[in-house]
Amino acid sequence: MANPLKTQKFHLGAQTSLRILTIGTTMAATWLMMTSKEIAIVYGLPFEAKYSYISALKFFSYANAIACGFTAVSLLFLFIFGRKGLTPSWFFILFLHDLCIFSLVLSGVAAATAIGLVGQYGNSHAGWMPICDNMSKFCKRVTISSAFGYCSVILLLLLSIMAASKSRQIKV
Repeated sequence: MANPLKTQKFHLGAQTSLRILTIGTTMAATWLMMTSKEIAIVYGLPFEAKYSYISALKFFSYANAIACGFTAVSLLFLFIFGRKGLTPSWFFILFLHDLCIFSLVLSGVAAATAIGLVGQYGNSHAGWMPICDNMSKFCKRVTISSAFGYCSVILLLLLSIMAASKSRQIKV
């Protein structure tokens, strides 16, 4: 049987590491998206692409910024309460927190991916032309930002699973 103190330290270390990685990926996704901007000349006319012109990309940015902030707060609580020993009830609260943040980031990534596909391939049924042929810098930044968003989703899923497994020990 494993030493409970060692297991608790390992779990606390894994939680801390995953939360730090989540803060980094959500911050990178937010920064890349919010700084994506390009002006292209098409048929002699200037066209500007910015994340703030597309509501799905704004939602993605704000979702990641909120996730970054709340994950930082949960990391702070983990440091404060981790020294005293975390109870299964506390892990249940962490599970609910991580699940809500996971859902928020997942919906933001889905929205960014959907609009990104329209930007890349267009939609002939709606008469929307692809823009990534002319705005390659903008599209690359949005793609990289979305990749960081997907990494955040995976990290938050792992955090949710870890917190759920520890909260199963609640005695009713």
